[in-house]
Amino acid sequence: MDDPWLKPWQVKDLLGLNQKQMDRLIGEGMPCTDLGQRTGKKRLLRFRRSIVLAWYRRYTHLIAGTIYVVGFGSYVKIGFTRGLVARRIRAIEHGAPEPLRVYATFAGNILDEGNLIERFKAHSTRGEWFRLEGAIKDWVQALPACDDLPSPSISGGHRA
Repeated sequence: MDDPWLKPWQVKDLLGLNQKQMDRLIGEGMPCTDLGQRTGKKRLLRFRRSIVLAWYRRYTHLIAGTIYVVGFGSYVKIGFTRGLVARRIRAIEHGAPEPLRVYATFAGNILDEGNLIERFKAHSTRGEWFRLEGAIKDWVQALPACDDLPSPSISGGHRA
């Protein structure tokens, strides 16, 4: 089977990373070959595609992003994105039966999201959606208000 060599920009595109995240993965020891040549200040690195994918699956928790908490009515969703939070929330709202309310956003990684989902699994309805009751309701009410992210829709809003 062909296992092509990838340049750093191809790895970034493949994994959906920005330069800072890519630098962090290399710093954390993602296997690569250094061709020993330099162009300006940059090293000429190459990566085997199969190794990149295997390593990324194993160490994906090293990639920081944003955990968001949104909901409507008596439902709440806990999610994670490495991209733009507002874009992700708009995508979720597109399929939601009501406009979403943004309860909170905070820095985290995929493991943090998984821990929250596990913590509140007793209230799970499907996937990352939960009934807004009991422990998860208390947690959501204790979250700091989300004032730095515009509402995903005209009719949605933030908690005051």
